[in-house]
Amino acid sequence: MRIILQWLGVSFGMLGVAYFLPNYLSINPWWVAIISGAAFMFLMTIIKPVISILTLPLTIITLGLFGIVINALLFLALGYLVSGFVINGFVGALVVSAIMSLVYWLVKKIFKD
Repeated sequence: MRIILQWLGVSFGMLGVAYFLPNYLSINPWWVAIISGAAFMFLMTIIKPVISILTLPLTIITLGLFGIVINALLFLALGYLVSGFVINGFVGALVVSAIMSLVYWLVKKIFKD
């Protein structure tokens, strides 16, 4: 039940970001946010830790700033994976990933065990 609530929280967070920042993120139609939320949860729980471990030396050299680039690249990948989820450029991916990382953290804190 906790995973479903986190998934819905992230999905509604994506809808909120798309509503308030239409220049950076476009989600059309609304149910694409549900699919994008599931894909985002998969990327953040399975794929991101693997990529973070593989790029650990580069992250250490840049004092952790490469982690932000990893998040942006994951959002660009999400834009290619899900039809109807459109990220406008790398700067848009950086802005959306920063906001969605905060939303993801907040949702994980609210719906913890």
